[in-house]
Amino acid sequence: MSNLITICVPAYRRPGLLRYCLNSCLAQDYRPLEIDVGDNSPAGDDECERLVASLLPPPGITLRYRRNHPGGGLATNLNNLFAVARGDRLVLMNDDDALLPGAVSAMAEGFTMADNVVAAYGMLERITPEGAPALEETRIHNAHANRTLEQSGLRRDPLVCALWRQIPPIGFLIETEAARAVGYHDPSEIGLPVDADFGVRLALAYRTRSFAFVPHLSVQYRLPSPDGITARNKASVPWRLYELAAGLDGLTPEENAARDWLLRRLAHPAVVAHALGKRRRDALRILFSRHYPYFEGVMRPLYVLGLLAVPGVVSALRRVVGVKMSSGPAVYPPGPAVLPVNATRQPHDRRLRHHAVVGVE
Repeated sequence: MSNLITICVPAYRRPGLLRYCLNSCLAQDYRPLEIDVGDNSPAGDDECERLVASLLPPPGITLRYRRNHPGGGLATNLNNLFAVARGDRLVLMNDDDALLPGAVSAMAEGFTMADNVVAAYGMLERITPEGAPALEETRIHNAHANRTLEQSGLRRDPLVCALWRQIPPIGFLIETEAARAVGYHDPSEIGLPVDADFGVRLALAYRTRSFAFVPHLSVQYRLPSPDGITARNKASVPWRLYELAAGLDGLTPEENAARDWLLRRLAHPAVVAHALGKRRRDALRILFSRHYPYFEGVMRPLYVLGLLAVPGVVSALRRVVGVKMSSGPAVYPPGPAVLPVNATRQPHDRRLRHHAVVGVE
């Protein structure tokens, strides 16, 4: 295996955020490093291209730009980037996210844990749309995904990790050939959770291989703005992922337990999504399954039954009862800081923090 690592960055009409991402990649201390930008911006929009041309990479880093005509979707862009990557391993990024200092080196070190490691990843930090750290969001997200110090190290149970969604949606290091073989599905095929779909299919294809989870805060994930999440998007996420997980068979006891854990988390939002999509039979099937979290109280199932019977009753229930009955997962109580004292995190580059605030379009 060669030492070259490629960072794949799909871009689309967000030069300010792309600058933030690329600065974080150029600040990495790993060598040799290659950064490939695949631009899906429409014809006539050359801002991302001009930005990439203006950047001077330091020694040991190569910056390459690729314009897609026609642009296609995100999955097509990602798969094209996988195809042209020259490194034997690659890191997947989004154009509005950032690698934290030392991330690539820490994940590359994870590949030394065993000869059969196919992917390595660290912890994830969530940031607001404006670039400020979202501390409670970060704690909850890492805890929900079992992305904690106690779970770090060599993972010989890749499907368990994938069902936990322990692999971050971006900022992980993977063998290039594995990324090409698995590939990303278009949202029209799987819905919005393309990252979870990729992780599960990766684990299924490489069940005899290992993952490496390094105790290093590696990547910043920018939360979408509230007006950027449509009701249709919210409804499309949970039920497709629920059905993907429910359809798995031939699982070990540990994998089955991880699958059940995921299904319990997804059951209520999946039921609501089916109800909103007028798939009543599917909604009732999950509502009366063993995975539906009745232990969380009676208001949620009553909300669903009302939604199935008379959709207009939902707003009335919210006004009368005065409680939040959202389609999202349960809110967990506050806890300790997500980053354990033994986890490593190098200081932020001041340039990154600056761009996190002023680089937003």
